[in-house]
Amino acid sequence: VGRDMTGRRQIEDTLRFVAQRGWVDDAESLLGALARYLGETLAMDYVIIDRLTEDSDIAETAALYAKGQIVPNMRYSLAGTPCEKVAGRTMCSYRENVQALFPDDILLVEMGAESYAGVPLWDSAGKPIGLIAVLDGKPFADEEQLLRILQLVATRAAAELERERAESVLRRREQQYRALADNSPDIILRYDREGRKLYANASYRSRFCVSDETLIGQTALETVDIIPPGGPLLHDTVVQVVASGRDASIELSWREADGRLSFGHVRVVPEFGDGEGVVSALAIARDISDLKETERQLIDSRSQLRELAARREDARENERRRIASDLHEELGQVLTALRMNISMLPLEFGAVLPAMEGRTEEMLRLVDGALQGLRNTVMMLRPTALDAGITVGLEWLTREFGANTGIRCVLHLPPEAPSLADARATTVFRIAQEALTNVARHAGATRAEILLERQGNQWSLKVKDDGKGFDPGQVHDRAFGLRSMSERALSLGGEFDIATAAGQGTTVILRFCQ
Repeated sequence: VGRDMTGRRQIEDTLRFVAQRGWVDDAESLLGALARYLGETLAMDYVIIDRLTEDSDIAETAALYAKGQIVPNMRYSLAGTPCEKVAGRTMCSYRENVQALFPDDILLVEMGAESYAGVPLWDSAGKPIGLIAVLDGKPFADEEQLLRILQLVATRAAAELERERAESVLRRREQQYRALADNSPDIILRYDREGRKLYANASYRSRFCVSDETLIGQTALETVDIIPPGGPLLHDTVVQVVASGRDASIELSWREADGRLSFGHVRVVPEFGDGEGVVSALAIARDISDLKETERQLIDSRSQLRELAARREDARENERRRIASDLHEELGQVLTALRMNISMLPLEFGAVLPAMEGRTEEMLRLVDGALQGLRNTVMMLRPTALDAGITVGLEWLTREFGANTGIRCVLHLPPEAPSLADARATTVFRIAQEALTNVARHAGATRAEILLERQGNQWSLKVKDDGKGFDPGQVHDRAFGLRSMSERALSLGGEFDIATAAGQGTTVILRFCQ
């Protein structure tokens, strides 16, 4: 009994070719080697491996075997060709007379094709991505065996097409990324898991006059990097981001070639692979030197404004002291002398003018009112009690507040009072005075407290009330009372804070050093 084993041997050889990757020692691509193998093994004039383009009417050859040679690839229209049906997910075979079946296909005539067989190629998602077809100038001898072999290699050819497509997408995206990165004014660096550079954009290379050859594969500790003194900090940050998978931001500084100090804000973000965790880290550095200079100028400007405001406040206090002194010494003396003279009038002219006594009492009341108004004005300008120290000044303020507003006010003083220079004592007094003014105007309180206490090396002044409180987030921009207290606290080198909530009263807190 004899059996023809030719077909079985062809299938085994084809499987062996695919399994052993017989193309690796060939200069041709995998698909080119596969097309050549099929052409020679099956004795076909033409073998075509096509990939489908985004335009569903156009196909592009990925490998084209023509009568013993791999020829350049080409693009062609599928309309009116046998490949059109194959691309439409159908396996097709025409044993003979294929030109008559597809009279509009000029290529069939040029190839002298008599027979055609093709199978579709699918990607891993089940979508058609190409086809593999064979053509010959004579009718097929064993059509069934031919289709079996084409179906056998179709899976491997489809996998290769999908891999090439994925690599093409990656290359295109990499080109887009590099074009974007190289045109960015920011410095962009990519590091591997060990902190070695994988990429540096054009901005980095031109700024530090380095080439890719001197950068790739080196760490932030081995090269100039964004800043020489910040190398270890940047390296540690990259390693930390890779290990934790969380982004981080740092600020660095460096010296330019001309000696100018520059600053950069660096954000390091992790890059994740498919199911592999963090595979690399991307560092993006933005030059914030201009921003830092603006910030420095703003800080200097604010400092100068505060110094100017403090000097202006000192000048106002000195002016208040001078005016209070002048009013007390000059106008006060005049009013006192006037009162004495008025009081003498009944003694001198009472016998002659009986109505003099009534008029004199009325004038005395007017002079006494003027004297009291003068004393009040003098005390508001500069309480004389403040000359005796901050504690005496607070005691006077407490009494006056309770008497003028009807709100009970309690003062708590430490056993040992702070020893403050006159200007500092005046500032503390004015903050307490402004706080009590706010209590009287806005709090709706029935009770207020002033607490002066020592806290370590600092002193603390608290003004509390049991009023309605307020939402600090809703404070009007033109709340100059609060702003005035805050600025006065800064002039002391102290801290100003407010603890309040709606319906829970308010506590104004000043912390300062002696």
